[in-house]
Amino acid sequence: MARRLLAALLGCFLLSLTTAAAFGADQTQRYLYVVTPGIRDYLEFGGAGILVFDIDHGHRFVKRIATPASLEAKPDNIKGVCADAASGRLYFTTRSKLYAVDLVSEKTLWEKEPAGGTDRMSITPDGKLLYVPSFEKDTWNVIDAASGDPIAPIETKSGAHNTVVSRDGQRMYLGGLRSPLLFVADTKTHEIVQKVGPLAGAIRPFTVNGARTRAYVCVNELLGFEIADLTTGKKLHRVEVTGFKTGAIKRHGCPSHGIGLTPDEREVWVVDAANQRVHVFDNTVEPPQQKESIALREQPGWITFSLDGKLAYPSTGEVIDTASKKIVAALADENGREVHSEKMVEIHFRDGQPVANGDQFGVGRVVDPWQEVIRTLPDLHLTDSQAKVVHRESLTPLQRGDEGSPRGKLALAASKLIAVTSATGERTYKIGTEVLLDKDGQTLLFPLDGKPAFIKESELFPPKDSPNSYRHRVGHPEQSMLYGPGRWFHDRQVEATYERRTPADPKPREPAEKLLPKTLARLRAGQPLTIGISGDSISFGHDASALVSAPPNQPAYPALVAAQLQSSYQSPVSLKNRAIAGWSIANGVADADKLLAEKPQLVIVAYGMNDVGRKDPAWFKDQTKQLLDKIHAADPEIEVILVSSMLGHKEWIHTPREMFAQYRDALAELARPGVALADVTQVWTDQLQAKHDLDLTGNGLNHPNDYGHRLYARTILDLLVK
Repeated sequence: MARRLLAALLGCFLLSLTTAAAFGADQTQRYLYVVTPGIRDYLEFGGAGILVFDIDHGHRFVKRIATPASLEAKPDNIKGVCADAASGRLYFTTRSKLYAVDLVSEKTLWEKEPAGGTDRMSITPDGKLLYVPSFEKDTWNVIDAASGDPIAPIETKSGAHNTVVSRDGQRMYLGGLRSPLLFVADTKTHEIVQKVGPLAGAIRPFTVNGARTRAYVCVNELLGFEIADLTTGKKLHRVEVTGFKTGAIKRHGCPSHGIGLTPDEREVWVVDAANQRVHVFDNTVEPPQQKESIALREQPGWITFSLDGKLAYPSTGEVIDTASKKIVAALADENGREVHSEKMVEIHFRDGQPVANGDQFGVGRVVDPWQEVIRTLPDLHLTDSQAKVVHRESLTPLQRGDEGSPRGKLALAASKLIAVTSATGERTYKIGTEVLLDKDGQTLLFPLDGKPAFIKESELFPPKDSPNSYRHRVGHPEQSMLYGPGRWFHDRQVEATYERRTPADPKPREPAEKLLPKTLARLRAGQPLTIGISGDSISFGHDASALVSAPPNQPAYPALVAAQLQSSYQSPVSLKNRAIAGWSIANGVADADKLLAEKPQLVIVAYGMNDVGRKDPAWFKDQTKQLLDKIHAADPEIEVILVSSMLGHKEWIHTPREMFAQYRDALAELARPGVALADVTQVWTDQLQAKHDLDLTGNGLNHPNDYGHRLYARTILDLLVK
């Protein structure tokens, strides 16, 4: 978190924290959506409907959303809830129906009655598929989340009941009331691919860790839980609660009916109905060790956690601080009644739109650091820069003279426009009506009646000290530069996919065999590779969508490079990123010992943006040579990639355009076997032959946007991947 505050550093110049806060602050609102009646059909615990609580303001009651289910004469039990922020939907089930609710309009979009009834379901991370158990019968129904239409049944004959999806979306875990086996389905084929167990009794609530290697399972008659190995399918441990005895249970017929992992997976929380408690176990040891118990106001039957892991939500309605283990709030409705429910999910909003959601299950969220990125690689096209199709090139539509259709230019002439979307991926522009390809093959026009996002030409150079500005324009000290860190530009940009009119270079791209032989040999042998990063705010990742929690949550170029290398070579790659916003090459030299303490085999050195203002390429070369000398004095086997900088905005006083090529040439003079140059400067220069500086910007001045980070990654990967 401390590093993220360094977003206030722009280049080598310190921006005021108030400016950064005004333009880059996270305006996310967090809410807890609680669906009732969520304790059987008991209306005394909050009535019926979807109750919304403001997490950031003491979990105060905000509103009650009525649904067809809540308006019935006798509302049925709510059996499960899940949400998908990308599509803006919340789903819930009763014992017989599945409902879809629009989170913005709060209207029920549809209700369906799947065969065999409904129970506690789950949704794939892409928001496309719902796995809905029948009501304690033989099957799960796979359902299209958009339409509610059935896709396929999955038969387990286990008394279908609880459903958990893996973090990567590849597996769905199916637990039934009448079987000691946990069934595992492949979400592509909708077929059972594994049976885990048997456990000591029928499976009740359970959860799964982020790496999908462990399942933590409540079973009948056990005060505690069992742990299963999801790789071998065998039971590992039986963990019993100590110091408490099983007594009378009001509901579920199971002493522990509720279990969750904290998102960091360091603790397991399991409920205890008879003793009205939740017990906390240390999960950093194996088997987990009991360490604390928290008294509750009623018999609990569920537990889940906030997305950040700081809060725990038992079904009894208390809000527990996970660090102190103290109760910090208790849910109550508009009439002051206690709200209890086993069906709740956290949803985040920004500017009135849902942007993130949690899970009704307390699932683990620790994954292989690259798996989430690797899953997105096919859509990023990091290794096919010579392909006929140009994928997701960014533009910032500008309205010339503040009138007419906003427009933007492609880097290359297009023979065919394939797709145009918002940079967030949340909107697709209709080709032919909402976006037009001009006859020159490069200009995209966005008719105003299509309501595009755009920037007016008159906004580019605001008066000094205006909002969304930073001083100053070259030759015009009275004018500032349009500046918007975070997601300001991201929300106004589009991405275009098109077929290029002229063919790409037919000569295959070859890795830098002579310059980086040791790195390539290590990767080809499948050996682990540690990459060290020495750089500034660009390498740290500022204004990549992942760092500002904006869709599509793409990380910065270092993570893209590491993930692509691991995917291409199946070689374990670790990343040690020492980059700091505001740093110059001189800081990198001073930090060399700490960088080398990470024991990298490959070092990526990426400076220049904060150095060009000196207008001294000889100094830059000397400083870079000092860093190289330190690296090779410590270990001559370490190979280095020198990355020349992207171009800063040509109109900004601090980034003289003519200096970037000179600084790049200074780096080129240092290239030799073991030291390669990734020439991002030339890539940027080529792009800007047709494009505007703002087409590639993340902040308007000197940071790349998502597409710019992909350009960085592609340029580096050109040296390493064929």
